Amino acid sequence: MPGHQAHYTVRTYDVDANKRMTAPALLRLMNEAAMQHVIQLKLSVWDLEAHQISWVLLRLDLYIQRLPLLGEEIEIVTYPSGFERMFTYRDYRVVDRTGYPVAQATSTWILMHTATRRPARLPDWVVERAEPLFAAPDFLPRPASKLKEWRSTENQLTTTVGWHDLDFNWHLNNSHYLRLLLDALPQERLATGFPQRISLHYKAEANLGDLLVAESGSGSANSFQHRLLRGEEVLAMAETAWRDTLAAVLASPER
Repeated sequence: MPGHQAHYTVRTYDVDANKRMTAPALLRLMNEAAMQHVIQLKLSVWDLEAHQISWVLLRLDLYIQRLPLLGEEIEIVTYPSGFERMFTYRDYRVVDRTGYPVAQATSTWILMHTATRRPARLPDWVVERAEPLFAAPDFLPRPASKLKEWRSTENQLTTTVGWHDLDFNWHLNNSHYLRLLLDALPQERLATGFPQRISLHYKAEANLGDLLVAESGSGSANSFQHRLLRGEEVLAMAETAWRDTLAAVLASPER
């Protein structure tokens, strides 16, 4: 399959208290693999900045089979998977050193005009450079276009966007959105499982100094709703479905 292959070792700064890689850390590595690929395609930030445009993540559907442990080696394969009007799609597949699936994701991107901060149309030269890669037959389904209506807020986390939260677009890094949304969950949920499915929609930029409130609430069985607010404005919404870790199952008093 055409695309970019990258190999990584799970580092100490990628894991949580259970020595297990976090979902935001996995997203950071997926972003890095995609970045290395667009550098090869000459569609990176350095190629686009002269045209005052930059890539921005709009939607993400991430499916996690398991989160690797500290010291594990993983491979990420990523490739663009199509264009549709102003949207660009990119897929990711993550496996461990034996080739066993770890995760897969499909994502939707747009180009942002860096001066106006508004969506920009795809230039013909961008399409021409990426279109030859769209021959693979097994692209993943497109990310969900709509999430469920917000039900109720059960947990909140308040934070202020700092300098080290920004990316090169001068706004909150997309992996930090995910970190804040997940951190608003109860500690017992975070400590005893992992998000098996994440559907995340980015709606607006968060900027340096913004006061943000991350909220979470229960959805259906073992699932949650999430949103990130700046005042009354919704900056992101997400839905997650959770799976208990083996350690949590073994420790259960019902066993």
